Amino acid sequence: MMLSGGAGWQLAEWIVNGRPTIDMYSFDIRRFPSSVTDNQKWIKERSHEAYAKNYAMYFPHDEPLASRGLRKDALHKVLEDAGCLYQERHGWERPGWFNLESPAPLKPYDYYGYYGIEANKDYAYGKLLSDEYTYDFPKHHDKVKTTLLYLIVLK
Repeated sequence: MMLSGGAGWQLAEWIVNGRPTIDMYSFDIRRFPSSVTDNQKWIKERSHEAYAKNYAMYFPHDEPLASRGLRKDALHKVLEDAGCLYQERHGWERPGWFNLESPAPLKPYDYYGYYGIEANKDYAYGKLLSDEYTYDFPKHHDKVKTTLLYLIVLK
C-alpha cells in the first residue's frame, strides 16, 4: 500500500503510453525467489521492518536486520568467525566486508524492541551497521582497503 501511488501512476502511464516512464523493477515481486516469498517468517519480519523504516532516513549502505540467515553458503560460519560482516540479497547471506577486530554475528530480528520482544543488546553487527549510515565513504571503506592489501601481500 505504501507504494500504491507511484505504482498506480506508472500503471496509468503503461496503459496510456504503452510503457512505464520509470524502471519498475524494484516494484516487481518476481525479483524475489519463491524460497523467500513462500516463507511466512520472512514475509512477517520483512513487512514489519519495511513499515518501521518507512519514514526513516535512507542511507546507501543500510542492510536489513529482519529475516536474516535464511540462506547461507558452506563457508558462512568460517567467514563469520573470521570477522565477516554479511550483506543479504534475495535471502542469501553474502560476504560484505571484514571487521578484523572481532566477529559480529547476526542476532534474531528483535522488532526494534516492540511487541513485548526485548531489543538486542550489545549487538556488534547493528553497531557496525549504524556506523555506515553516511552519504560519504562508509567507515568500512578503509577496512576493505586494508583487507585487500593484506590479501595481496599473502600472494
